[in-house]
Amino acid sequence: MHKPLCVLIVLTALILSSGCSTTTTGTTQSPVQPATGSLELSSTPQGAEIYLDGVYRGTTPSRIPDLPNGSYRVELRLHDHMAWDTDVLVQAGNTSYIDATLAPIVVPTTTPTPVPTTVPPEPFLGCWELNTYKGNGTGTYHLALQSGGSGRLTVGYPMIIHWSHDPTTDVIYVSCPNPNRPTEIFHMDLDYDETTDTLIWREISAPYTRVPC
Repeated sequence: MHKPLCVLIVLTALILSSGCSTTTTGTTQSPVQPATGSLELSSTPQGAEIYLDGVYRGTTPSRIPDLPNGSYRVELRLHDHMAWDTDVLVQAGNTSYIDATLAPIVVPTTTPTPVPTTVPPEPFLGCWELNTYKGNGTGTYHLALQSGGSGRLTVGYPMIIHWSHDPTTDVIYVSCPNPNRPTEIFHMDLDYDETTDTLIWREISAPYTRVPC
């Protein structure tokens, strides 16, 4: 009475064990991709200040890690050198490199114009002579004009003179005291002729001729 029931139970167990068995397979997970990249900076000369999007980030050489994907504005500053800037793209998992050469600031130098230490003499400085009839006979007037407005007038004997020049008219004004009567002042006005390099005594329209001193 119980034998058919036992056979049925065994058959059922066999069917379940063969048809309902399941195979478990493991799942493979892909590695997690990094979300940031890095930036390495160097410069010639070294020691330049680094500004990343306007924010100070140290000096060169330097490595800036953990930067999100994107474009950044890089500026390098160094004393006495021109500022250097560029745009750089940072990609996750990669390192971007910058190697910059900073140009020195050249200050132009000016060569000063030399100032003459001496004032060149005026063209009429020197010695002149005039042979003319004056008073009781013919005499030789020897005139020496020296720099600084001094000089000599020799008419038989030398006399110390003072002279000045009017550049607008090229007239030379000569004055000298009478050695015998110091209160008496002798005056002589002369025109300078640049073409002939002569002095013309206005009073008698007589020319002085240049002679060696």
